Amino acid sequence: MSSSDRRTVLGLLGTLPLLAACGFSPVHAPGTAARSLRGGVLVDEPATRAEFDLVRAVEDRLGRADQPLYGLRVVQNVSTDALAVQGSAAVTRYNLVGRADYVLTRLSTGEAVAAGSVNTFTSYSATASTVATASAERDARRRLSIALADLIVTDILLTLPETDTVPGT
Repeated sequence: MSSSDRRTVLGLLGTLPLLAACGFSPVHAPGTAARSLRGGVLVDEPATRAEFDLVRAVEDRLGRADQPLYGLRVVQNVSTDALAVQGSAAVTRYNLVGRADYVLTRLSTGEAVAAGSVNTFTSYSATASTVATASAERDARRRLSIALADLIVTDILLTLPETDTVPGT
């Protein structure tokens, strides 16, 4: 390691106490509201493949609800935009733009404790083969649902009021 690399590392180590003093705290620390979400969120039953992928991704991040404290309702909308058009007017690339509106409610009272909307997009290429194009579109829709689920979970973890801590979590 060169001396300039050492200076950089030592300089970064010197900033750690400042980071701790800024009020930073882990989201999943004991006693936080986010801790009560683990295995405590019952997501509405999916009706479509996209909803199934989104519910599965949320459950992967928060765990399946064994003793649900919260209910999560998500409304997902997806639109398709043509991105690349050849001179022959054939579309070769598509954008899938997704939006998900969600509401997290406390099951015991029905009170909404977090709500919001998230947006993202993904793309796929159209090929000469209809089978390959259909497969690419299915994969892009799955990736879009997973990305929306990640954004929803992150949003909830960051906005859930600290008053929603559950004793023993």
